Amino acid sequence: MKVIYEEPLKCKGKLVVLENRWYLSFEEQGPDNRYKKRPFQVLDKEIEEFCEQLQKNFTYYEEQKQKGCSSIIKGEGGQWIRFGIREGVCLFYQSYPIKSRKKLEETLLELQMAKEKAEQLLNKEKEETLL
Repeated sequence: MKVIYEEPLKCKGKLVVLENRWYLSFEEQGPDNRYKKRPFQVLDKEIEEFCEQLQKNFTYYEEQKQKGCSSIIKGEGGQWIRFGIREGVCLFYQSYPIKSRKKLEETLLELQMAKEKAEQLLNKEKEETLL
């Protein structure tokens, strides 16, 4: 598949648009070079569910923080909920912890905008192919 567009995202991911589909790509490096990079993708058909899971995990994070939780919990959709070091709801392992409602809203907006941009590019690509 040919990549027709790539754009880095503030949430440490990358929007990748191919000829007939798109996805968000994330990659996390361990604490130093002894660790391999860990890739993670959210496919176009999974983005809505991923955003819903992020919202649910954040609500759970807020509830548990009020109770004084101090552990690491695997949330829905492979997202991690961390307390203490790198605290917040992480999109992937320890990456990009979200610990405020404002950052959650900004992230959800960015993911939605990436989806819209990808769909516009795919529609444009289809129109050009038909000509």
